[in-house]
Amino acid sequence: MLALLYKNKAFVAACYVLFGFTMLMLCGGILLINCIRTAPKLNIEELSLDFTSFIYATAPQGQGEEILIKLHDGKNRVWVSLSDIPSDMQNAIISIEDKRYWRHNGIDIKRTLHAAFDYIFRGETSFGGSTITQQLVKNLTQNDEITVKRKIQEMWLAFRLERQIGKQRVLELYLNTVFFGEGAYGVQAAAYSYFGKDVSELSLAQAASIAGITQLPQRYNPFINENENRIKKEIVLSEMLKNGYISREEYDNAISEVLTFTKESQQRDYNKCGYFIDQVVADVMDDLQNKKGYTRAMASKLIYTGGLKIYATVDMGVQEALEKVFADDKNFPDDASGDKTNAAMIVIDPYSGEVKGIVGGRGEKKGMLTLNRATQTVRQPGSSIKPISVYAPAIDHAIITPKSVLTDAPYTVGGWTPRNWYKGYRGSVTVQKAVEQSINVVAVKVLALVGIERSFSFLENNLGITTLADKEIRDGKEYSDKNYSSLALGGLTDGVTVQEMAAAYVPFINRGIYIKPHTYSKVVAHSGEVIFDNRQNPESHVAIREQAAYYMTQMLSAAVKSGTGTAARLSVKMPAAGKTGTTSDDKDRWFVGYTPYYVGAVWFGYDTPKPMERLLAGRPNPAAVIWKKAMDIIHRDLPYRDFPDVSWSRRDENRGTITFPDKRIYEGELKDGKAEGYGVMIYPNGDRYCGYFSGNMREGEGILLCATGNSYKGEFRNDEINGFGTYLWQNGDRYTGQFKDGKFNGEGTFEWISGNSYTGQWLNEKFHGFGTFRWASGEVMSGQWYEGDYIGE
Repeated sequence: MLALLYKNKAFVAACYVLFGFTMLMLCGGILLINCIRTAPKLNIEELSLDFTSFIYATAPQGQGEEILIKLHDGKNRVWVSLSDIPSDMQNAIISIEDKRYWRHNGIDIKRTLHAAFDYIFRGETSFGGSTITQQLVKNLTQNDEITVKRKIQEMWLAFRLERQIGKQRVLELYLNTVFFGEGAYGVQAAAYSYFGKDVSELSLAQAASIAGITQLPQRYNPFINENENRIKKEIVLSEMLKNGYISREEYDNAISEVLTFTKESQQRDYNKCGYFIDQVVADVMDDLQNKKGYTRAMASKLIYTGGLKIYATVDMGVQEALEKVFADDKNFPDDASGDKTNAAMIVIDPYSGEVKGIVGGRGEKKGMLTLNRATQTVRQPGSSIKPISVYAPAIDHAIITPKSVLTDAPYTVGGWTPRNWYKGYRGSVTVQKAVEQSINVVAVKVLALVGIERSFSFLENNLGITTLADKEIRDGKEYSDKNYSSLALGGLTDGVTVQEMAAAYVPFINRGIYIKPHTYSKVVAHSGEVIFDNRQNPESHVAIREQAAYYMTQMLSAAVKSGTGTAARLSVKMPAAGKTGTTSDDKDRWFVGYTPYYVGAVWFGYDTPKPMERLLAGRPNPAAVIWKKAMDIIHRDLPYRDFPDVSWSRRDENRGTITFPDKRIYEGELKDGKAEGYGVMIYPNGDRYCGYFSGNMREGEGILLCATGNSYKGEFRNDEINGFGTYLWQNGDRYTGQFKDGKFNGEGTFEWISGNSYTGQWLNEKFHGFGTFRWASGEVMSGQWYEGDYIGE
């Protein structure tokens, strides 16, 4: 009986054990199923990682590209394919992180059981035992909770991941996502961060040093604990030897190798090209918004986390020349109060539009995206605007040539009398001499012939100036640059940037072609897709005729040789052309010029504008001096070139010359052997007409320059002055209104130089009909007139 009872108790106990085990398995199964069912989805194809973007520059002597700077938002990650990661780097990671990697299916059962035992019976605070695949899952899910559920899910996802994408792809992902300290994610970023080289160039010892960092980046960072890193490196090498990845000889050589750690050595000193880098980032940002429809936030994220490859147009030789000149305080006169002057310079290749060098200010650049005076600051250009607002459009429309003669004498237009920078007047001068000596009165007279609207439009549409004010209301007051002071002498409402001034001079050396300046040649996405490409078709258009560009170079060369720009004359054997600029109150100094190789512009002044007349008394224009010194360095080793000659023999099929029996000479567009379209007619008495023709007759808008010094700008019909226009006398008198057969007929205004004026009806150049006569003294007479006589109200 006792034996039977004993047997029954044993049986019951066995049943309890079996039941307990069954329940344990059932609960474990339920827990397992629940963990698997609630595991996060891991779609590698939709994986979104932050990648470091690079800005590259062409290395000196064109030897490939060098990295200017890496752009990243906290996570420095540079993707590299597994095939480009050396086997030593792969094996070093496997040896220290997961030595049975190639033999398990994502879960190392032996390590897992050992880790579980330590967790349950020894009270370890971490599970441990994670394979490379499990670590990758944790990195991708960003879940590092210390729970049984998280561990089960991690193991399940690791198992599935290896079945889905295979071990090669898992290892590639891991090597590109694991953290190595110093903000570096992945082996490529780590190789750059610690050794300043590509991962493919790492030695065995360097690879082992990097592999040892992964477990505790803070502890094994060689910049913090070099000795700890050395010890860990030796452990990694020992494991590699033990696992058969390296020979004893390779081990010994790696152990004896002395490592030199170089922090970010691949990057150039940011202070040496920081302004250029800033502008590249700004230009890519703008293009992503304007051309691709990105928001500013989206554009910024792509630049700093999208793994872009941006190829800058900077020429490091040019950039270093600018930096050298700007680092020399002798080039910058400062006042006794200690208030420092500042400056900015930009250099452009006129044949491609590529910006080659930028300096946006004096002194050490304190940070990224600081004020760039070359591209962000607008300042009044003074007389440096004359070539682009006055003389270029005048020559392009055949209103003048360099040999045209105008009078430097007192002149009033629109109630304003311009003054020269020197005392008095110089009488009759050629246009070339007026440019050479920067004569203000002549510039205003030529602008009057060109017309305010045409000049304004020419700057905006032909030469890319974007900062002009067109009747803007600010704080209840109207501002406009459509006036003689702004367009002839550079007294603009806001001003212009150094970059836009340089670009506006490009057509003079580039046979009349304007090219929008750009700081990068192309932008390539992380996927390899080319997002932007400025190499083949940069934004460009014909700004002026080739002959006009030739004339402008002829005049601006004279300004440097013997005019106001002599301070910019180069010491090296190379021709130069350009124009100085000084504002009326001497708050800004400019020089914009070019050689057969480059266009460069310099602004000089105080950040907070104030007069520099006393500071610069007796000194050459400092902007011209800076330009000369920089260009001397840039051109020092360049072979001599001359400015391009104009192809006078080239004529379009619809252009030509006609000499009439009465000795009139026409040059311009033709149709059926007759003057048809735009052209120039020179008369035997010296008169010159430029404008539109039809059937050899003046027809449409045009300008007549009389040998007497008088001029007319307006409409022509049947070869006569007919329609609306302005007639300007040499003495300053002016009529604006309707004409018929060359006479005042209809509504119009006559303004005498004396200050008197008449506005009203005309008949055959006499007051006829209703009109108002105003005396300079302020008296007014309004009423009816008959053939010049007042007959009452």
